[in-house]
Amino acid sequence: MHRAGVNSADRVLVTGASGGVGSAVVQLAKRRGAYVIAIAGESKLDSVRGLG
Repeated sequence: MHRAGVNSADRVLVTGASGGVGSAVVQLAKRRGAYVIAIAGESKLDSVRGLG
C-alpha cells in the first residue's frame, strides 16, 4: 500500500478478500484510509465485513 501510494482519496478493489493475502490487503488499505470494495463468497461475507 505504501509503494502504491494508497491514501484516503483512493478506492481499492480486493478480489478474494476472505483469503490470507486478500484480508491483509483489506486491512492495510483501510488503515491508510482508502475506501475498500471487497469481493468474497457469500459464506465469507461476515468475516470480511469484520475486517473493517
